[in-house]
Formats: sequence, structure tokens, C-alpha cells
Amino acid sequence: NPTIQNLIQELVAFPFFIGSLFKYRKFIQHTIHLFLRNTRFSLRTINNLRSLERKLGMYEIMSRYSNDRIILVDEGPILAAHMFVFTEASYAPEEIARFTTLLPLPDLIIYVRASVDTLVRRTLQRVDAPREINKQDLAQTKKYANSAVRLFDQLVKAENTRCRLLVVESLDFAEQGYSKVVEDISQMILNHLAPTLGKEK
Repeated sequence: NPTIQNLIQELVAFPFFIGSLFKYRKFIQHTIHLFLRNTRFSLRTINNLRSLERKLGMYEIMSRYSNDRIILVDEGPILAAHMFVFTEASYAPEEIARFTTLLPLPDLIIYVRASVDTLVRRTLQRVDAPREINKQDLAQTKKYANSAVRLFDQLVKAENTRCRLLVVESLDFAEQGYSKVVEDISQMILNHLAPTLGKEK
């Protein structure tokens, strides 16, 4: 169950999050400042702060115990930016650039990019759609999808993310097509890591 999984991660990650507060204090301050600019404190705010704690705590765990391992993370700290999608605030390029500068980043970011129409269709099909989305309100869903595309396109243009970015166009593949995409991504990851792996040998 995704909710139980998140709760377990939050509990496990919490001590590591507390231990890294000083290290990531500027990132946390900047992120919360951007988020609260156009948002009242509410249950949604608490849920987003829990998500930020979970992402940073899990990142810290993996940073400490990732020796000789390749770890794939579905939602790393960069996904903290997702909370900005629902604030309906506009962010200057300089603010997003500072977010990426302060952000603890992995060695490689895989950006699965899709059209607004594809995102809307997949959102409507999800059984666990974000709490902020009312799937009965198509106009609102499209607005949030457009906001998400604009925000993440802005994020990946920042200098700090461009140098470690792999963009994957998310198309509607047949089942055998997915296997080919997975193989291509896996090979790109290994190629990216090859110089490092060579040094370790």
C-alpha cells in the first residue's frame, strides 16, 4: 500500500533527516519559502512537509550506504518541486535556479517527459491521484498538468541539472516497446557510470 510505504519511509528517514538539517538548511528554507508564498497553512502543507522530510531523509540514507551499488530512486529530492505545481504561484528563473543549486542531487537524473494530454489521461486513470486533483474537474486537471510541464521544463534547464540529465520521451508503447525503453535507459545509466566504475577497478 503506497500510504503505508510512505509512512514507513518517513519513520525510518526521520533520524537521518534531523541529522542533516544543518547541511540542508538553506535548501529547506528556500523550498518552504517558495511553497508558502501563495499557500495558507493547511493539511496539504503538512503533507508536503512530510514528503520533503521523507525525500531528504531517504536521500541521506542512500548517500551513506550506496558504496558499490547503483540505486534507482523513483522520487528523489528534486521531486520536492512538485509541491510548487499546486500553489498557482509563478516562479522566476532565478528562484528555480537557486532551488537546483541548493538541491542535493544524484549522479544522474532521468526525466520522463510527456505531453499535457498524456499526463491528463494518465492522471484520470490513476487510482492514487494527487490529493489536490479532482478528477471530475477536467479543466483543473489540465491546468495542473500544464503547470507541471512548465515547472519541470524550467528545472531541467538549470545549469546544475543539465550536466546530469537524461531525458526520456514517454510515449504510449506496446508491452514489447517498454522492454526496449528499459534496456536503453539501463545502458545509458551504465555508460554514464562507466568512467567512475573504471576508476574504482
